[in-house]
Amino acid sequence: MNWRIILLVFVAQFALGNEDDPSEKRVVLVVVNGKSIDRAGVDLAANIQFKMWSFRTKNEPSISEAERERMLAGFKEKAVEDLINKRLILEQFRLAGGTINRKYIDSAIDQFIEMRFNGNRDSFLQELEKSKISFEEFRKSQEEAIILQAMSNQKAIGETEAERKRNLENWLGGLRKKASIRYHVDSPLASEGKAEPKPGKKVRSQ
Repeated sequence: MNWRIILLVFVAQFALGNEDDPSEKRVVLVVVNGKSIDRAGVDLAANIQFKMWSFRTKNEPSISEAERERMLAGFKEKAVEDLINKRLILEQFRLAGGTINRKYIDSAIDQFIEMRFNGNRDSFLQELEKSKISFEEFRKSQEEAIILQAMSNQKAIGETEAERKRNLENWLGGLRKKASIRYHVDSPLASEGKAEPKPGKKVRSQ
């Protein structure tokens, strides 16, 4: 599975959030077709991406604080765009009446427990409790991972990998043009002129 999809799955419950959450600490950055993406999830995604980059390149100790902040800002912009795409892909799957067989979700969970906890389900459940994530929330994240993988990896007969990626980008671009995407002034993309200028006014993606 693509590492970016894995990343999006595990930050999903934080980034997409609960639209009914009354917490004052929750700062919404983007609203996609009426559904919100908040700062906590974007920050988490950006930090995970930075750590993964550091692990792959071994460069974190050698970069300056200013360079680190610049890179994090870039990762935040990318996280916002990735999470918008995730929202739109899941929405399309559900509009098409798609469903995932429970056995595939159960299998994905079992594989995760085997890889991360040596098959110890009790340790897995304890870790969920520490992280304040319910089993049903985790199960939903696994279902979304399967959907994202299936929707992103669709390939027509005879289609090359480069063509698949290009067609996926074109498809996502079409979804974004039709979607109502409202960037708030605190969004990492505000500097690009995408933030909403006045409360309540919708800004459609370009």
